[in-house]
Amino acid sequence: MRLQRRLVATSGQLLVVAALAAFVPSLALADSPSNGQLLVPGDHHLPGESMEVTGYALDPGMALQLTLVNGSNTVSLGTATVLDDGTFSVPASVPATFPTGYAEVVATSSGGGNTWQTVILVGERAEGPKPVDPAAASTDTSTLGLVMIAIGLVIFLVAAAWYLRGRLRFGR
Repeated sequence: MRLQRRLVATSGQLLVVAALAAFVPSLALADSPSNGQLLVPGDHHLPGESMEVTGYALDPGMALQLTLVNGSNTVSLGTATVLDDGTFSVPASVPATFPTGYAEVVATSSGGGNTWQTVILVGERAEGPKPVDPAAASTDTSTLGLVMIAIGLVIFLVAAAWYLRGRLRFGR
């Protein structure tokens, strides 16, 4: 009986701690600005081409200034206003003269108090797949198919022999 009371008390305490752990962080963030994210979809972006700058989980109605930064090179990409659902999406262009390499896309709130940033690659990705040389890639697929059939046939024959050996051994 005593053990049951201890278990009930301990279970109740664990529930209170779990509820506080789940609820308290949201109270701490209630009066602070959102912790949104800034995204630029794509693997890399070439100078002179367009890209899409998006954000989510931001405070609705917030005005943002978007910039592209690489060292001392800073270029304005435009402005955006966060929609009622906390998102925004605006087209932007990487200037044709912008230096290649990794750069940051930065979104700054109108008061300058909050910034969000993400890193993009301006230019070609060096470690990407190499172009296929047609002469080197001319593998005859029929040969590969015949090899796979031969391997399957060998496996089947070994399995059948093993099965028959077991039947003959035990006389079934």
